[in-house]
Order: sequence, then structure tokens, then C-alpha cells
Amino acid sequence: MGLYAFLSGSFKNGIQYDDAIALCIAMYSSSEFIPEGIDKTQASMDEIANAFAKISRDGLVVGYSFAAAVPYGANYHVIEDKGHWIEIIASIFKLKTSYDLNRVRHLIQTSTN
Repeated sequence: MGLYAFLSGSFKNGIQYDDAIALCIAMYSSSEFIPEGIDKTQASMDEIANAFAKISRDGLVVGYSFAAAVPYGANYHVIEDKGHWIEIIASIFKLKTSYDLNRVRHLIQTSTN
């Protein structure tokens, strides 16, 4: 199973934009958040960004607003573009963005139930 298959299968009813941001950053920051069965060595920035762009194109990322993307510098790309999610990930280097560890663990737990 690939990362896109995991995300699209786990969040069939959608994932809030803020939660998608937290999960995207967490997956890039720590292999702990890459689901079992996915080759962790293949979970590059490009692959993670691609997977989130694809679920966005599928309409599974909900609650997006232009204003919400601005703090991450992702407002220069549409949410369905890989570049949007690369900017989200890059924000951890540019802006020292972090994520709520408990929130991400909850998302992972509820996605696998």
C-alpha cells in the first residue's frame, strides 16, 4: 500500500485542512507517523506532498481557506498542487513550525480503526 492509498482509505469522509497540515508535517518529521506497510525509505518530501495533493484533488481535504495557508507560505500554490504541500513541509525549516503530537497520534489511531 502506498501513502496515497493509506490517506484516501483512512479519511474517506475527509480530513480537516488543519489536521492534514499537522499530519503532513508529522509524517515528514518522523517515520513514526508513516503507517505500517509503507516503505519508510520511500516517504520523501516529494512522496508525502504528492499524496496530500492527490487527496486534496479528490476533495478529501476540507475546511481549506486562503488565510489558513498564508502562515505556511503555501498560499502561492493551490491546495491540489504538490507545491502547496512542499511549502507546508518547508515551513518547519523556514518558520520552525511544529505539530501537536497528541493530535497527530489521535488522527493516526482513528484512521486505523
